[in-house]
Amino acid sequence: MGKKNKEIEYSLMPANSIDDVRIFHVLADSGDGYQHDYTIKALEVESGTLYSMQYSDHITWSSELRNVNIFHLLNTGDGYEWINTKPMRSTVQYDEFYLYSVFFRLIQDVESHDRFSTKILEIKELTKFNY
Repeated sequence: MGKKNKEIEYSLMPANSIDDVRIFHVLADSGDGYQHDYTIKALEVESGTLYSMQYSDHITWSSELRNVNIFHLLNTGDGYEWINTKPMRSTVQYDEFYLYSVFFRLIQDVESHDRFSTKILEIKELTKFNY
């Protein structure tokens, strides 16, 4: 695990037992012929729900990346707050955009409880507009 794990503040310590952590194995297809394994954890803490994303321990990742944390995001109940993570910059690389998409999509699915989940029903490219 990376050094960022050690920086998590006391208010982010588990409110309950460590056994209460929800762990999700995410296998995502990036559309380029590759599949990517991630581990996303959700833990109830004193100040909300803490989500963390890390590279899985699968052999497809280099030994330097296996189990390394990518993001920490806290749902405070009033919004989301990056914790010890400053991933957003004015320019986002394609691989970073993909990571955000996978991470946010899982959080949305976990928190929606099959309600209020955004689903794209149809996509049309409009080449001309009818007025």
